[in-house]
Amino acid sequence: MSGPARLASIGLDGRITTNRTGASRLTLPPATRAFVLMSGEDSSGSQEIAGWLDTTRLAYLGQSLARCRGGFLRAEGTSRTRGGRRAGCGWMEASDMISRSALIETQFDTGADTVAVILNGTVRDDDLATLAISYEGAEAGEGNPRLVPFDGKTLMVQRVRMDDRRKPFSVSLAGLVGDRIDGVIAARLPEDTLVSRLLNSAVQLDLEALSDEKSSPVTATWTPPEDVEA
Repeated sequence: MSGPARLASIGLDGRITTNRTGASRLTLPPATRAFVLMSGEDSSGSQEIAGWLDTTRLAYLGQSLARCRGGFLRAEGTSRTRGGRRAGCGWMEASDMISRSALIETQFDTGADTVAVILNGTVRDDDLATLAISYEGAEAGEGNPRLVPFDGKTLMVQRVRMDDRRKPFSVSLAGLVGDRIDGVIAARLPEDTLVSRLLNSAVQLDLEALSDEKSSPVTATWTPPEDVEA
């Protein structure tokens, strides 16, 4: 593989098992269901805030999985349709992707200091009993999540801890999901700074893969295993 591109492989459970940029040669894990090559200079990894909002346009990759800013969104049971028929890869709004899913997982490329889940409507401490949130590659900070009401929504903000912020981590939501989840954000910012940013300024979470006439071409060659037909 050469040129500016990101290679991601999808395991048998539908989760991302490989997520690499800048690799010239890469061996995919044995239990790989599919892989995707995304070309362009991806600037999302250098941003302080990653994730998605319900209005964000995502790059749907198939397998109930989409690329969001600085990570991947997986919503169980999602498929993309066009003209009433099932379609493949393409742009998809996050709200359409998660609307019928009972399990929503966001896997971020790198670590963070704070995670914010945006919930539709007013949410109180008692309501959190119906929302199951779990982390992989990170741990929730001490105490209950902070709930911040704003503009008919509720921010659920929580500090997170991890051993190595260069490694990926994931946030899984079940229970109070579907039409109640309006976004998941991870930030390399203190809790108060992230809350202020979300309440007082427009947060840009669109994908930014930059490619123009000066960009290097992307080429890739796949050598299948001996027991797989190319």
